[in-house]
Amino acid sequence: MDNLNSESNSTEYVNKILEDIKKTGFLTELNVASYLVKNGWFIQQNKGYLDKDFNKSREIDIVSYKNFYNNDIRVGIHLIFEVKKSKRPWIIFTSNKMPLVDEPQYNILYYKSSDLAIEADLLNSYIRSSNARRGTAFHEAFKSPDEPSKIYEAILSSIKAMVSQYDKNLRAFNNTETTRNDVQIFIPIVLVEGKLFEAYLNEQGNLELLESDYVPLNFSYDSPMYEKNIYYPEIMTIKGLELFSNEITKWTRSIFEKLNSIKEI
Repeated sequence: MDNLNSESNSTEYVNKILEDIKKTGFLTELNVASYLVKNGWFIQQNKGYLDKDFNKSREIDIVSYKNFYNNDIRVGIHLIFEVKKSKRPWIIFTSNKMPLVDEPQYNILYYKSSDLAIEADLLNSYIRSSNARRGTAFHEAFKSPDEPSKIYEAILSSIKAMVSQYDKNLRAFNNTETTRNDVQIFIPIVLVEGKLFEAYLNEQGNLELLESDYVPLNFSYDSPMYEKNIYYPEIMTIKGLELFSNEITKWTRSIFEKLNSIKEI
């Protein structure tokens, strides 16, 4: 009888722990990592990165990578994820995109090429180019004004981790003797488990609120420690990740195939 009571108590205790875990974002991180691996991405979880503003090591939730290559060409895509769980709806305020401001539509990129060029129309066919609007501001619904913004912190973490990942890859590339044409693209992503909305003014000047799974954002950040002052993070839900992952894979493959066709000529 004591053993039965002990087993019952043990099961109850484990269930309480499981329920507590579900309240955190760790389960979401595991689900995102599992999805990426199943879809051919190489991943690193809880990877350290250098925050240049504070010269301090911090941690990003997931760094994922996929590449297409042969002996002459390599094209790689890096997705850097900050994952958040939120009971409060996230609202991204958007406005019509302005081409002169929004170009280029990809994030940090480097490439080495002795005889190949990457055509602008190919780069600009990136998934966000099909969205008519860009996020310019954000808000957590029902948040107290004196509370810090989890959205801002998450976006900034994803961007700083992206820059750190870029720096590491570029140093490694520059220390490698190769004649291969190499293209590497880095994209910061904030993935939220919760409700995501887009808010914008329609043609009549009325506020529209639409639930969304993906909103591209233009984010300005000025710091003497960071070379760029505008970045292009992507805000999405887990459902949005499924579409984004498929589209970004097709896009990366198309760049590789285009470069490969030029090389063969």
